[in-house]
Amino acid sequence: MVGTHRLSGPAHRRREIPIWVARLAVGLSTGFSLGLGFFDLNKRSLWLDEGYTWLIADQRLSTIHTIANAQGYHLYAYYLLIHAMIAVFGDSAVVLRSPSVVAGALCIPLIHLVIARLAGRTAGVYAAILLAVSEPFVFWQQNARDYAFVSLFAVLSMLALVISVQSDKWPPWALWLIVTTFGSYTHPEMLLLLPPEMVVAFLWARSNRTRVVMITAVAIGAIAAAPILAEASHSSVYQTSTLQQANYGSATEISTFLASAAASSMPVGPVDHALLGLTFGLLLVGAVMLATDLVDFGCRPENFGLGLTLACSILPFVLAWAASESGHPDFLDRYLVVSLWAVAGGLAIVLSRVHPPVLGIFGLLYLTVFRMGVLIPTYHVSVQDYRDATMNVIGRAQHGDCVTFSSNNGRILWDYYAPRMARQSARQKTAPVQVMPSIVGSSPAVDLAAAGITVNVITATQSVKAVAVAAYYCNRVFLVGSQYGSPTGSPALRAQYASTVNLLHNMSRYFDRSNLTRFGAVEITLFTPKPGVPHVPQK
Repeated sequence: MVGTHRLSGPAHRRREIPIWVARLAVGLSTGFSLGLGFFDLNKRSLWLDEGYTWLIADQRLSTIHTIANAQGYHLYAYYLLIHAMIAVFGDSAVVLRSPSVVAGALCIPLIHLVIARLAGRTAGVYAAILLAVSEPFVFWQQNARDYAFVSLFAVLSMLALVISVQSDKWPPWALWLIVTTFGSYTHPEMLLLLPPEMVVAFLWARSNRTRVVMITAVAIGAIAAAPILAEASHSSVYQTSTLQQANYGSATEISTFLASAAASSMPVGPVDHALLGLTFGLLLVGAVMLATDLVDFGCRPENFGLGLTLACSILPFVLAWAASESGHPDFLDRYLVVSLWAVAGGLAIVLSRVHPPVLGIFGLLYLTVFRMGVLIPTYHVSVQDYRDATMNVIGRAQHGDCVTFSSNNGRILWDYYAPRMARQSARQKTAPVQVMPSIVGSSPAVDLAAAGITVNVITATQSVKAVAVAAYYCNRVFLVGSQYGSPTGSPALRAQYASTVNLLHNMSRYFDRSNLTRFGAVEITLFTPKPGVPHVPQK
C-alpha cells in the first residue's frame, strides 16, 4: 500500500539507493536516450515544419535575421545553430535532427537533479528512466524542430526554481530568469509553465524576501520577453493552423500524449488509453498524498516536489485549453511537451514512496516496459511522408511531366528531396517541371537546377489561362499535397481552401483525374490532358 504518513518524516530518513548506483543508472539512462534518439534517425521522412527548419536555416545570416525579426526573434538561436550545422556537416536529415537528439538526452541527468532535490535520489533515478522511454519525448527528440530544446529549458527552469526556493537566495532567481526568458524565445509555449511555477514557488517560499525577489524576476522577465509575447498573441502560425477549439477528442489525445502514449505520428488506440489510465491512477494517488499532507502539515519541503510536479502536469493543460476557447488555437499535444518532465517526475515521486519499496520497483519496471511497448511501433512512422511521395513522383515521371502543389508549403520538401532523388536514380531522371503556384501572388518556386538535372520553373498562377498553358505543354501533371485549407476558420485558412478549390475546378476543364496515391497525410493525384484539348506532347 502507499504510506501517505511517510510524507511526514524528513526526506533523509527514507532509505535511498547508493549514490554510485544512482549515477550509474542516470548515466545509462542518458546513453539509452541518445541511442533511442539516434536510432534510424534518417528513416522517418522530414515533415512540413522540419522543411521550414531547413529552408530558413539554409539562408544567409542576414536573411535568417530578417525572418527572426519579423517573428519576434522566435527560434532565432535555434536557426543559427542549425545554420552552423549545415555549414559544417551538410543538410542531411541526420544533421538537421542531431541537435534535438542531444538536447533531449541532456534532459535526463537534469530531471534527475530536479527530482532528487525534491524527493531523493531514488525518485530522481525513477524520473530519469521514465522520461528516457517516453514515446512523445523520443518522437520530438528525433525532429528537426525546437521541441526537444524547449523541454531542455523547461527542466533547466525547474532546476533553477527549486534551487531558488530551497536556498532562499537571489542569485538562483537570476539564473531562473535567464533560462526561462531564453526558453520562451525558443518556443512561446514555455510560458505555460510560468503560472504553475509562480503559484507553487509563492506557496512554498521560505520567506517573504524570496517572494519579493520572485515577483521582481517575473516583472523583469515580462519586459525581456515582450517581443515573443507579442508574437505568441498575433503569430501568423495560428492563422494557418487547422486546429479547432478544444473538445473531448483533443483532450483525450493530449492526455494520452502527457501519459507518454500516442504522439503526433500515431492515432490513439486502446493501448494508449490503458497507459493513460495507469498514469492517471498513479498521479491521482499522488494528489491524495499531497492533499493529505497539506491538510496535516501545510506547505513544507517534503511535499514541495508533489506540489510542483502535479501543478506543472495539470495547469499548462488547463491554460492551453482556456487559450483555445478564447479563439487562440493553442490546444495541441506538442505544445505541452513542456509538461512531460513533470508527469515523469510526479510518477517517480509516487513510486519512490510506495511501501514496501519492492512494489515501487515493480511499478517502475511495469511502466518502463509499457512505455517501451508503445514507443517501438512508432519508429519510422512519418507525420507527412513527403520523401516517399517525392520518390513516387520521380520514379513515375516521364519527360514532359509537370508537378504542382495544393499549397506552396508542400513545395518546400519537394525542393528538398527531388534533387537528391533525381541524382541518386539508377538512370538519369528529370524532375518534373513545377507549374501553377497554388496561391496567387506567392513567391516563385525555387529553381532546383543541379548537376545532372534539368528543371524549368514556370512562374505562373492557378488561373484558367495558366492551367490551359500547363495542359498545352505538360504531358501529365502530378498534384502533391497535404494541406488544403478549410472553409471555416481564419481568413488565411479560408483563402487557402478557396485557392485549392479554384485550382481543382480549373484543372477539371482541361485535365482528367487519373489516380490517387496516398503516403500518410500526403496525397498524389495524377492528371492527364482531356482528349480534344490543344496539346503539344513533350518529347
